[in-house]
Amino acid sequence: MGEYRILYIGDVSEERDVLTRVLSADGDFAWAASVHEASIKSLRGAPDIILVSRTADGASADENGERLLEYKRLAPVSVIVIKPEGADGAYDLNDRIVDVIEAPFTEEEILRSLRVHLNIARRDRALREQVDTLQQGLITSISEMVECRDEDTGGHIARTSRYVTLLSMELLESGVYGDRLTVEDVERMGRAAPLHDIGKVGVSDAILLKPGPLTDEEFAAMKKHTLIGEVMIERLMRDMPSQKYLSVAREIAITHHEKYDGSGYPYGISGEDIPISGRVMAVADVYDALVADRVYRKAMSQEKAYNIITESGGSHFDPHVVEAFKDVFDMMSAIAVNANERNKT
Repeated sequence: MGEYRILYIGDVSEERDVLTRVLSADGDFAWAASVHEASIKSLRGAPDIILVSRTADGASADENGERLLEYKRLAPVSVIVIKPEGADGAYDLNDRIVDVIEAPFTEEEILRSLRVHLNIARRDRALREQVDTLQQGLITSISEMVECRDEDTGGHIARTSRYVTLLSMELLESGVYGDRLTVEDVERMGRAAPLHDIGKVGVSDAILLKPGPLTDEEFAAMKKHTLIGEVMIERLMRDMPSQKYLSVAREIAITHHEKYDGSGYPYGISGEDIPISGRVMAVADVYDALVADRVYRKAMSQEKAYNIITESGGSHFDPHVVEAFKDVFDMMSAIAVNANERNKT
């Protein structure tokens, strides 16, 4: 069947055993005990096909199929429903539900169904990914207009985007924010992060590239990049109203310099009044600033940067985000170290 990504949503051990045996060897097969768990796993790559069955919370296959519609990444994916033996009711095949298999099924039955539908599903996924790539490429290009003005900050956009994704996924999986942080939020934050400093296009090179400390007047001008960024992203939102992540980008642009204790800028808001996206971006942005060379100083050691971040929980940073930082620090550190080594060659 070639390379594939297949996700089974269900809690029926007999089905899971058959599918694992048949599908694990030659492709990417994963299973989730609930639709919510499936949505988290999909952040690492949307599947080609979802096999939907009964889950531990008592939801039926058709109920779980409906729940998938709530998740943007999973809603377009083709679904094969596993119907319990002897269950009443018929399923109408459509753009989403492409087949129905009655349990218990044989290896031959599941392979026959997948052979029929996988090629179409892979083609549809490839088209969706091409569109996403084009859109994200446009946003990244706009963001790099800022970055290219300062050679010392090269790669900052790419690195901070990866840091934001790592931190937000850790927060999601920990459940510390409950339903205030969803899979869609995490995905949008990762896509929005490149725009966090877009307002710096309105800051003069004399200030942006100054090798020494800024005067009070210069710092006041620098702080305005948050307000400029908000205006610029609002214009993008008018031109691209379907791109929901732009509202998160606006949050990040305006609040990533706010501090948890209220001593940040531009508005001096604090605690829970700062959007989660801004609190996550704050840690990602400061960490990268500490461990990368800047026009005004050389990079700090990873140990010193770690201590600065972790000692600032409750003052500069949200304590929950600091805990997430501790958990993913090794991965963030590896990204930063590799980037510094590339820059030296």
